[in-house]
Amino acid sequence: MKKLIALTLALLLAGLLLPTTALAEENNNVAKIGDTKYASLKDALGVANDGDTITLLKDCELSNGYDSIRVLKSITLDLNGCTMTLKSLISVQNYATFTIQNGETTGGIKVGYKNVFEGLNGTTVKLIGVKITEADTTEKGRLFNATSGSNFIVENCDITWSGICVFNGDSATIKNTRMELTGSNDAFIMAGSSSKLEIINSTIIGKGAKLYITPDTNRQVDRPSVSIANVKPQSGIIEYSYYYEFNNGKFILPGVSDASAKLKAMLAGSFRSATLLVPSPDGLYLSDSALDYLGDAKSGETYTIEQAGTPEQMAELAKVGAVRANGCTIVNGTTDTITVNEVVIQPGKSHTFTEKGPELDPELDPPSTIVIIRPAEEKAAQPNPATGAPQVIAVAAAASAIAAVLAAVLLLRRKRKEE
Repeated sequence: MKKLIALTLALLLAGLLLPTTALAEENNNVAKIGDTKYASLKDALGVANDGDTITLLKDCELSNGYDSIRVLKSITLDLNGCTMTLKSLISVQNYATFTIQNGETTGGIKVGYKNVFEGLNGTTVKLIGVKITEADTTEKGRLFNATSGSNFIVENCDITWSGICVFNGDSATIKNTRMELTGSNDAFIMAGSSSKLEIINSTIIGKGAKLYITPDTNRQVDRPSVSIANVKPQSGIIEYSYYYEFNNGKFILPGVSDASAKLKAMLAGSFRSATLLVPSPDGLYLSDSALDYLGDAKSGETYTIEQAGTPEQMAELAKVGAVRANGCTIVNGTTDTITVNEVVIQPGKSHTFTEKGPELDPELDPPSTIVIIRPAEEKAAQPNPATGAPQVIAVAAAASAIAAVLAAVLLLRRKRKEE
């Protein structure tokens, strides 16, 4: 009887512990593929197949010591609002496409390693809606390392990084993204013979960092292409074989002779057809920066509009006050008619803006004639050619005067005789 009671208690105790053990195992899972759950993200990455989506269940750490985490299949990592602390390099290989998403509003990636994402030949790395910060203050290296033949897409992300971004692959697109590059080294490096960097609707903030597009001028490197659309970079220094400042469409090569021509040669074909383009003595101004540049035009200086902008930009330029009326001259270097300060300028023509107001076309607006009407003066009497009347009247008047004098003299003599 005692043995039966002991056995029953043991079975009851085991039954009570089973749910607890299962619950503990459930709570330890950090990721899942479909309905299958895994205790570590590294395990899930190791078994994922092409087309799989790994979803994080909780905050976790991804590390492989000093070895890289190799991604060999085209998979998606859904952060699911969780935070992944990354302590190893993720290397995408074997022509795979690796996508990380859903970690912008909450969660994201905290980096505790020197290098982060590497894309080898034929691969694509996508970051869609991801916030990236640094987990510690250790020296950081390459956030992105795009090698030849790879593609990087960074969209709707918020990134703070003290290292560099290397885009030597086929293409890199930064769209609707804010990047704060806090390091003192190069921010972007592009050295691929056909590398293309497209920055769309993004804000890039740098602190003395540089965009180094052609780092070795001794090499015969084809010009990479830089496409810019609605970009709002701030305080960043960029290098394209020369040093220049890039601030909302402003390209400056200080101290370089014929800077605008050099820039146009290097960036030829990179600007969209509807990009307002105004060269300066030491560089180029694009889009909204070109509007600001023209708005601050200096007296006596000449500014050439070489390419018209969007309809919205040209409408702003057409408004009164878009260019200071201080004696500056605007040249229309485009093939179309443009309007500046409500003044129409034909292709190849120029206009000098002053405070005098618009000049009139003599054919369309002939000068007005002002007629001053004065009251007519009484005309002096003119002799009558037929009668000579005025002369007769004058002689008669003189005779009467002489007669009056003679009469007075005679009267005076008579009085003296009587006395």
